[in-house]
Amino acid sequence: MNVVSEKGSILATARASGGVASAVAIALWTLAAGSARAEMDIAGSLIQFNDNGAWSWFEDERAIVDAAAGKILVSSVANAAGTGGAARNGDVEVVSYDIASGQVTSPFTLHDNLQADDHNSAALWRRPDGKYLAMYAKHGSDQLSRYRISTTAGDPTQWGPEQTFNNGAGTTYSNLYYLPDDRGGAGRLYNFTRTANFNPNILVSNDHGSTWSIGGRLVTTGTGSHRPYVRYYSDGEKIHFITTEQHPRNFDNSVYHGYVQNGQLFSSTGTLLDGVLFDSSAVAPSALTSVFDTGASFGGETMTHGWTIDMSVDAAGQPLAVFQARVDGNTADHRFFYARFDGSTWNVNQLAKAGGFLYGSEPDYTGLVALDPNDPDRLFISSKIDPRDDEYEGLPDSHHEQRHHRAQNVHHPLPFNRCQWERRAHCSPTFLGQRYRDVPLRLARVALGGAVHGFVSLYPHGATQMTVRSLPSVPSLPAV
Repeated sequence: MNVVSEKGSILATARASGGVASAVAIALWTLAAGSARAEMDIAGSLIQFNDNGAWSWFEDERAIVDAAAGKILVSSVANAAGTGGAARNGDVEVVSYDIASGQVTSPFTLHDNLQADDHNSAALWRRPDGKYLAMYAKHGSDQLSRYRISTTAGDPTQWGPEQTFNNGAGTTYSNLYYLPDDRGGAGRLYNFTRTANFNPNILVSNDHGSTWSIGGRLVTTGTGSHRPYVRYYSDGEKIHFITTEQHPRNFDNSVYHGYVQNGQLFSSTGTLLDGVLFDSSAVAPSALTSVFDTGASFGGETMTHGWTIDMSVDAAGQPLAVFQARVDGNTADHRFFYARFDGSTWNVNQLAKAGGFLYGSEPDYTGLVALDPNDPDRLFISSKIDPRDDEYEGLPDSHHEQRHHRAQNVHHPLPFNRCQWERRAHCSPTFLGQRYRDVPLRLARVALGGAVHGFVSLYPHGATQMTVRSLPSVPSLPAV
């Protein structure tokens, strides 16, 4: 999920369970120190965005904040099992929330009955002229990227007609990122999609999304349905990404990092890997900089089957990432990892236990981790296991708990150990309230009269909730 400020994008990530009815909402509150929260409690007033919506976390940005217009926009896909029934099945919708008035608009249907699939929610982007671009696709069942542009700056309730671009291959996902310094300062808009060879491919626009052309392939692996899973983040100068070789159910993945700038691909250290991205050739994921090598040992345990979760950068522009891995291939024991690049090396630390999968058909779906794009020391996790004592909370099969944690000091990656989850002022997490199957997404600050942070959560049966919370400050952890 992306959040857009007047200067660019403050990004946020999201995930959802496929094709299940859900609801999108926003909650506003201030936490009281030491306040107790009951199980299933929401720590604040919940304001519903959309009563029937879902999305996947491999497309961005599904939500943006337009600071100039004072609005939050959220896209999602409706399902026949939710409110509105068959009449809304597969509707790609966008709603907006007026920050000043607290009013939520009725859903605007970008495409009626496109396909009831969480992969089809729209990626959103605020253009320099203040109008919005929404881009979306089916889950590989046709070759089209679809898009609409709002007709008036700052108004998400009126949109121009849908236009399409034929990718020449089955198309899934949309990820919109703009680099203003590309093309000698003329700027270039990228849309990263899964098309040819099931690999991440690039569409480019030189007119802020009014027209599109095929750029080329980002990375390439395998044939047929073998595909990397990629998470993106842009600071406006580079488009960073982390990727696997394939899906963890099919392959024992490592995790790699690279970045795109001015139509070229670079390693973490700035080594040129592909001087012309805009052609059909591409490097393999393994040509990028390794963040995590499968088979690596942490605390005497072997980690395998990596999968990407989230990305951001620190104040110096160095990338950081979170990912997950299985313990020795065990789908009942996933772990979260925090990785930070110091200019020459990726420093990786085990963050917390994630527990098992959300449901059996997807044995690598976990609660995930959210990075605050404005503060690399702040993150959220959603886990079946309390990170302070490694104990299951509530029902082992379904319960997740939101916890806020300051990850490390700014300059040096800290080892993640039990101390950081103990009930001491300098290293305890802040309890935000419990829900079943919470899935936090990338955070975003929203100017609501203070330092307000937002994250998005997946609730029972696919209910998607966007929340904005005013969080207390958390002191930096001591260096070790």
